[in-house]
Amino acid sequence: MKSGMARSLFSKFFLNHFWVGLVVCLVTILIEKSVEKPSFIQISAFELFKTIGISVMVASIFTFAAGSSDFMKHIQTLLERVVTQRSFLGNLDRDSKKRALETLLQPSDQDKGLYSKINVFYRKFIDEAFSIYEKPIREKFSINCVARYSEEKRKIIVSSTYSYTLYKNSEGFDKIPVGFEKGEEESTVDRVRIVGSKGNVIFNEENITLSKLDSNGARIGYVEIPQEGFEENELCVTINMTEVGGDHWCLLTFNNLHPTNGFDIKLHCNDDIEIRKYAVFFVNAECLTDASPDKKGIHIATNQWITEGTGLTILISSPHGKGGEVYSQNAVNIAETIISNSSKKSTF
Repeated sequence: MKSGMARSLFSKFFLNHFWVGLVVCLVTILIEKSVEKPSFIQISAFELFKTIGISVMVASIFTFAAGSSDFMKHIQTLLERVVTQRSFLGNLDRDSKKRALETLLQPSDQDKGLYSKINVFYRKFIDEAFSIYEKPIREKFSINCVARYSEEKRKIIVSSTYSYTLYKNSEGFDKIPVGFEKGEEESTVDRVRIVGSKGNVIFNEENITLSKLDSNGARIGYVEIPQEGFEENELCVTINMTEVGGDHWCLLTFNNLHPTNGFDIKLHCNDDIEIRKYAVFFVNAECLTDASPDKKGIHIATNQWITEGTGLTILISSPHGKGGEVYSQNAVNIAETIISNSSKKSTF
């Protein structure tokens, strides 16, 4: 068996004209040595034939190697490494990555037979995936809220601290929107603080003005990041807010405006305020909800990505009206209806 394989390899070696090239070289060298004073044309001819002979030998060797299984496996492994591994794909520019993904996600004829416009879905998926480079990305978004009853205002007051890491997009940093829904005219943005990666304070202002009204009547303000912040790749943002609710109830809402990786909210109720109802509208993100049995606190968290337009709603209220007024069940019913209808207010 081994001798048969050896003969096969030996015959392939000869069939590749290796010896032809060797003979051409040897004959050319012998003739060259026999000529005492070769002319320029003879020298050129000798060099040409030696080059041809060497080329034939090298070509036969490569032809033999290319036909071997080890060589083919080596080339296959090399191509797989180049095409599929991050060392190749990771160095592609954004447009090339997008074209590669479009080629990879081309629907088959069978898929088109099931639904002829499936390629439109694939294209929309790819466009949404690559649009993240143009959006502000937030990470470790945390909200800490404390609810209390204000004897001065005779209303429920919720003091909230928002903190997250903001990453630069392809255009730099966008303005940070802050504001409240229509009907929350007494609510305020008390402070916005932006810190760089080295702990340097880039922005620190109190009482942010909410001068713009959107189509729904919400009061909106924008915090423009100073030029110093554009030298950073990421910023730490902290926002302090005071939300003023009704005389004995308050509806807290959070609507995610930008792609966010990781989110948690903690709410604690002082006095006789209780959590009446809550609803979470995160899509394709599992969250952990821990509500205390006494209805005084709740913690909602996820370590996954949450998309724009998703959010949550929490309704808090006092069991009885303050100051002797009668408890308004109708007001709470309205708030509970809002939760049941999965209302998503673009508040934060």
